Amino acid sequence: MTDLAGRTMIMSGGSRGIGLAIALRAACDHDVVCDAVERTFERFGAVDIVVNNASAIDVSPSTTIAMKRYDLMQDVNTRGTFLLSRTCVPYLHDAPNPHVLTLSPPLSLDPRCTAATSPTRWRSSG
Repeated sequence: MTDLAGRTMIMSGGSRGIGLAIALRAACDHDVVCDAVERTFERFGAVDIVVNNASAIDVSPSTTIAMKRYDLMQDVNTRGTFLLSRTCVPYLHDAPNPHVLTLSPPLSLDPRCTAATSPTRWRSSG
């Protein structure tokens, strides 16, 4: 793994509490994201890595998902990811080795689909 010492990473997402509230608000509010990126750059002098970790998922059958829930998933998973990445591009241009990493919720929670990539398997095979 590459040494991250001296690198500045900005990351979206949180699964609960204030992290979730910020992720949901940031996905819908351009000014909040721009302000967060600008403050990160002002404080650390760089943005080297962007991690899009915010996600929303509903594994209900598509015929039962409420449109409000669908809109939330699109706002967080698509709009929020694009907004944070796009806002960071000018700062990433100055980074010596810039990266954008976008994580996503699993497409299926069926253990047959997630077993090969589960953290438990990583520990047992590493």
